[in-house]
Amino acid sequence: MADDYMGSEVFTPQIGNMFTKGTAKLLNMIFVVDISGSMRGHGRIQAVNDAFTKMIPDLRQIQEDSMSEFELKIAIMTFDQDARWIVTPTPIMEYNHEDLLCSEWVTYFSNAFHKLGEKLTRKEFMAHTGKLAQPYIMFMTDGEPTPDDDYQPELDALLENGWFKASQRFAVLIGTDAINSQEARDAVARFVTSPEEGIIDAVDAAAIAAEVQAKTIHTIQIATRHGVPSVSLTDSSSSADDNGFGDFGGFGDFGDFDDSSFI
Repeated sequence: MADDYMGSEVFTPQIGNMFTKGTAKLLNMIFVVDISGSMRGHGRIQAVNDAFTKMIPDLRQIQEDSMSEFELKIAIMTFDQDARWIVTPTPIMEYNHEDLLCSEWVTYFSNAFHKLGEKLTRKEFMAHTGKLAQPYIMFMTDGEPTPDDDYQPELDALLENGWFKASQRFAVLIGTDAINSQEARDAVARFVTSPEEGIIDAVDAAAIAAEVQAKTIHTIQIATRHGVPSVSLTDSSSSADDNGFGDFGGFGDFGDFDDSSFI
């Protein structure tokens, strides 16, 4: 078993006892968006929609430029007191954004974490006949979890999921209330790959659109141009290269591996 996986050689699903090699690597871009009632204020949800609208053409261009190497797909979950997938993995060339709408409900991180974990499996979003690149996951919220939301067990379970642990994970705190809330910051600190670099502060609507678009495009550009950074099976604290990913280690090859956390 090799020490590094999901590097420039990325994991390919197993057929019997034999590992195969595919052509285009599947790179899932997963967005988890808070649509609770407070997101309606200060133009926040519209700014999120603007970010999607503006970055889709750039992502399509990245797809065209890396067509033989990567297959980019986008998925979107929205959450309030419940969570639901409104977009399951869709090729970026086929995706047309429809505005997300706010609800009147409160914010339960636990349901979002649970729904995300359900889909990060070989039978769901990680089903692919070729190679798999590390997923890109962005979580967006303008507040802390509702006081009675016991989200920690769901986050603990998510952190046991190998696909989640190997992903590029970011969180956007929207508005000064969330940015200045220690509870909100604590709630996303373990979700992101690196709390120092993975938590993005977006003060107002303009910052939301700019930060979401810039971080997503920058990260996907680096992944498709240089290969996806490797992560150690035995040591998740690999030193960071200056590749815009935060604490992810270098670019390396990996061979077969057997890790039960990759469900």
